[in-house]
Amino acid sequence: GGGVGMDQAKPSFVDCRLFKNEKSNLDVTDTASVGLVRCDVHESQGAGLLLHQKARARLVDCTVRANRRVGVSATPGTYVRIEGGTISESGGEGINFETATAVVTNCEISANASYAIFVTNQGSITLQDCRFLKASSGVMWLDNASRLRAERCSSESANGDSITLNSSSGILRDVRI
Repeated sequence: GGGVGMDQAKPSFVDCRLFKNEKSNLDVTDTASVGLVRCDVHESQGAGLLLHQKARARLVDCTVRANRRVGVSATPGTYVRIEGGTISESGGEGINFETATAVVTNCEISANASYAIFVTNQGSITLQDCRFLKASSGVMWLDNASRLRAERCSSESANGDSITLNSSSGILRDVRI
């Protein structure tokens, strides 16, 4: 069946495992706000974490891995903050944002089947102290007026274009790709 779904709720999960669900492991919607600390989110048939309709999420030292479609997916109007942890081995992108805002710090994103990060339709992402390993399609793809700010980030073993800004903008400081 489905994983955990929430609508207008504000729960926190600490030291949890969300795994092997037919859809997303965690579906956050309609102004809900969720906090995850040291959680393992893995092996869903959809996204590890799916946010939509103005939802908010904060992940601290979490492992998001081996999800069939994408690690973390955020749709228009959502906000995600990821502090530490890893996002790896997704069947698509590690992180996929559409018209969403994200801040990602001290995170390792690796071995995803597509881009480590894909941002579209005026999405905005800030990256600090992140590492990208084994990016199959490339490290980042931003398009349609999306915005990137990256500081002190590095990449190893990226295939394809490392960073693509297609009709988008970026500020990069001390970035090694």
